[in-house]
Amino acid sequence: VGLVGMDGASDRPSDVLPEAMDHDAVEEVAVGAQPGDEAPVVAKARRHRAEGVDGEVGILKERCGRIIQSHDFALAAESFDRCVFMVQREVANRLLASPSSKEYGALTVFTRAAFDIDRVGAVSRQSFFPAPTVDSTLVRLTPKRERISETPAFRALVRAAFGQRRKTLRNAWSLVAPRDCLERAALAAGVTLDVRGETLNAEQFALAAKAMGS
Repeated sequence: VGLVGMDGASDRPSDVLPEAMDHDAVEEVAVGAQPGDEAPVVAKARRHRAEGVDGEVGILKERCGRIIQSHDFALAAESFDRCVFMVQREVANRLLASPSSKEYGALTVFTRAAFDIDRVGAVSRQSFFPAPTVDSTLVRLTPKRERISETPAFRALVRAAFGQRRKTLRNAWSLVAPRDCLERAALAAGVTLDVRGETLNAEQFALAAKAMGS
């Protein structure tokens, strides 16, 4: 995953951390990682620190490391005015996916909770030497004015829904809270427990979490 930190005054990238990360691994991090876990990209990014970088770039890198390490998208939204990522095309499709599509998942929901996302452009594999086996996409993340709070309940509901995405919410959420609490959560989200989690958008997950009292 390559991160471009924008300098705020223009669209000039202030720093770039180029990395490659399999798109299934990205989704696995979003679903199963716990705060404090270190994704492989963190250690790799640390090794890419260039000598003599200025203070602002150094701060940017440290913030990126903390965000990736904690998987806290709300922290990211508070740290940047705008981010542009270069990711594998399949990862971009997941970030931009709509509910009920096969690309839609926990990564989509957690990112959409804090950011508006749009596709900036495509980057062909022929742009690199040696050419990789995948194509890339530039995506822009802009923090939302009103962001969804990533409460423990919100995270638990999202991770449970996509950890067993072929199951209905009745089964996928069964270990998250008692049955009556889950029924209130589904009602607040405007769905029943007989639908799959992949049909809910980020706002619906937030409504369900709020109904659970956290």
